[in-house]
Amino acid sequence: MAVVLKDVLKTIEARIDPHGSGCVDPSVFVNLLVQLGVAKPDAELLVSSLLAGKASLSCEQFVQGIFTEDGTGPLNMILFGAPGSGKGTQCERLKKDFGLRHISTGDVLRDHVKRGTPLGNEAKSYMDGGKLVPDELMIGLIKEETKDANRGWLIDGMPRTRVQAEAMTEMGLDPRVFVTLEVPDEILEERITLRRMDPVTGDIYHLKFKPPTDPEVEKRLTQRKDDTAEKLRTRLEAYHCNLRPVKDFYQKQGQLLELDGVNGGIDGVYTLLLSSVLKSVLQSVKDPGPLNMVLFGAPGSGKGTQCEKLKNTFGLRHISTGDVLRDHVKRGTPLGSQAKEYMDAGKLVPDELMIGLIKEETEGAHSGWLIDGMPRTRVQAEAMTSMGLDPRIFVTLEVPDEVLEERITLRRMDPETGDIYHLKFKPPTDPNIEKRLTQRKDDTAEKLKTRLQAYHANLAPVKEFYGACGSLVELDGVSSGIDGVYAGLLVALLRTQLI
Repeated sequence: MAVVLKDVLKTIEARIDPHGSGCVDPSVFVNLLVQLGVAKPDAELLVSSLLAGKASLSCEQFVQGIFTEDGTGPLNMILFGAPGSGKGTQCERLKKDFGLRHISTGDVLRDHVKRGTPLGNEAKSYMDGGKLVPDELMIGLIKEETKDANRGWLIDGMPRTRVQAEAMTEMGLDPRVFVTLEVPDEILEERITLRRMDPVTGDIYHLKFKPPTDPEVEKRLTQRKDDTAEKLRTRLEAYHCNLRPVKDFYQKQGQLLELDGVNGGIDGVYTLLLSSVLKSVLQSVKDPGPLNMVLFGAPGSGKGTQCEKLKNTFGLRHISTGDVLRDHVKRGTPLGSQAKEYMDAGKLVPDELMIGLIKEETEGAHSGWLIDGMPRTRVQAEAMTSMGLDPRIFVTLEVPDEVLEERITLRRMDPETGDIYHLKFKPPTDPNIEKRLTQRKDDTAEKLKTRLQAYHANLAPVKEFYGACGSLVELDGVSSGIDGVYAGLLVALLRTQLI
């Protein structure tokens, strides 16, 4: 299982070298790595050779020796789009989530000239002479910036032409994916021509989407020269003239991703970007392994919504433990019949039997499985792992109890149609439906309080178990909304493919 280098290092140091001595017995290392399921096939051979030479390595040296050839490499990307397509916004999020080196070509040129680097001085001589900086020199500047970008680089601003694209590839700037943000010209025009700047503060406003609230600020707003309709039209003509040849080049390399840069807003575009990149990475790996996950959260935390999105995007097999139990009992399967005996006697279905039902559901789930509903306790977590249900990531959705109470206790159902409503967020518009709405027994404040007490009692031990395994991911299930939570899930999944 490929994992991010620093996360592996953190897990190992916490378990093996908690006091930071920096040096441990390699044989202890390899045993833990095998337990975590992340050691390369030749790990034991490496350790044996180290022991034969009576060598000792630091945590970091050992992990690098084991993992540098095991992952899919850094996340090198180029983001391509017209002025106003949203490249800058998406670049900032990618940089933050993956630690990428963001290389904006204009900023790089100005920085090298300002610092008087050898390449910067050479570029300045062309600029002072009123000439364009040659492609080879400009690409050299970009190449310089990619040095030591161990987690990957993210370029925006080049290539603008196919000739530049070919030259960049020849000079080693070969991206894993080349992403285009597709935005209609009329939307670009609205975004750009209505953009204004406050000359006093430098703040950027938009007359339609983000107008100033202070009348004094509104009076002094100015428009950048490049933001006029005339200038934008010239820039868009140049962009469209070169768009197809550049796309064709990267399409032949199998690196092109064309994405809708409008639908869903900023968050929607980002989740589309992440899911598309993850799919591309998985397709490029010979044996990426399935995307096995467990989603863990209190009642009302939004697990069901996120499970549906993951299932639809990646073709995962969604295994809801309650649904699985009812289905097996209804179909009278061997395991279902055993479970029914316990249920008819008023007893809880034993963990081993319940896990057996889940295990059977995962068979043939080649793309991966997505479990919600178990484990509820550390004992169940340990049992699931021992029976082969070891997730790539174990995700907890963190939602405050007061938010959960509002989500659950105001939930109602139409007994005639089965439709679900919420008295605050999704009330029925038909008065007749409103009159017949009912509340599920488990959705009362009293029942929810009991369920939450049980959830919180087991939360820390379960987290501790998966934290030690290096698969724990804790996500804020409220502040960023549905798309924000989904983006967090995609980031966590994509990180498992990178080193």
